[in-house]
Amino acid sequence: MMKRVILVTSIVLTLVSMTAEGQVDTTFTHLDLTFNEYLHRVSTGNLEYAAGRFNVSIAEAKIEASRVFPDPYVSFDWLENRESSQRSGYEYSTEIGTTIELGGKRRARIDLAQNEYELSIALLEDYFRNLRAEAALGYLDCLKHKQLYEVVFNSWQTMKKLSEADSIRFKLGSIMEIDAIQSKVEAGILFNGLILAATEWKNALVELTLMTGQTNSDTLFVPSVQSVDTCRLFSLDYLTEQALSNRSDLLAAIKYREVSRKNLDLVRSERVTDIDLNLNLSNARLTDGSTPATKGVTGGISIPIKFSNFNKGEIKMSQDRIDQSEKYFQQVQLQIKTEMLQAWNLYYVYCRQVDNFENGLLRSASGVMNGKIYSYKRGRKFPP
Repeated sequence: MMKRVILVTSIVLTLVSMTAEGQVDTTFTHLDLTFNEYLHRVSTGNLEYAAGRFNVSIAEAKIEASRVFPDPYVSFDWLENRESSQRSGYEYSTEIGTTIELGGKRRARIDLAQNEYELSIALLEDYFRNLRAEAALGYLDCLKHKQLYEVVFNSWQTMKKLSEADSIRFKLGSIMEIDAIQSKVEAGILFNGLILAATEWKNALVELTLMTGQTNSDTLFVPSVQSVDTCRLFSLDYLTEQALSNRSDLLAAIKYREVSRKNLDLVRSERVTDIDLNLNLSNARLTDGSTPATKGVTGGISIPIKFSNFNKGEIKMSQDRIDQSEKYFQQVQLQIKTEMLQAWNLYYVYCRQVDNFENGLLRSASGVMNGKIYSYKRGRKFPP
């Protein structure tokens, strides 16, 4: 009974290995892209970035909207006098008026809109900076998954050859059947890892398609770069200085602080009282002709009494926004310095790890593996 179970298990594993081998599809339609070509496609095709550019257009239109003057108004009145059912006279008047803004309200609105426009540009540049960083990581992630796939593929091929060799050795009576089955099981386990590695590689390539806004789902972008330069020397002080001078998030924080100050200027100017000017022309006439028609011209000015100015809440909110923007600016500065130091430390740690792998561990591991395979081929089993 035990021999039958072993035989059935061996047949099943063989069939699974033969059919599974065709399930790893790496012959998909693809287009090779260099890193610069990929970033260009991201900058021109990313849909979220394209939608974000409309914020700049909206802010620019807001500048035009802030330039308007208060609209004048025209009114027309008609008055008719009647005694019983007879018309005794009539009067009509026409009035034109407008509001004169004082305190530089229009200029304050234009300045605020202009600074909001510059802030929208800075925010878009900061978004694009993060987008490029994310795109670069995605590109490198594809290279990583490609190499991981190749490592698993090579391991599976090696184990598959050993499994085939064990099958032959079993038929020759050199090893037990259970040892041959164990080799097939190990090859099947590695093949499952190969399927997963291929899927993760494809998913990483699909992410590149999303970043570039590519709508053709039949074609995947594949990085054409096969290696990445590592272990270049960088000055931490120079990198930090450049970041504090050019980082788009810091420029956005500066613009946000300026917007907060311009908003306070607008709030203060809007507390200045405006005046309304009006001119009225009237004409009155009696229908019986006993009295000549009378004409009149009147003009007026109205000044609202702004009791609302006693409420300082809006000014206080604007001042708090200025203080808030200052703290935000300081936080961004500190965050930039911290990120640069952390990135610099990690970079050189990874450089040391890569150097250790390439010049030590990988060579030693390769020698051990070749020795084990040589011993195995000569009939010596690996220890459990």
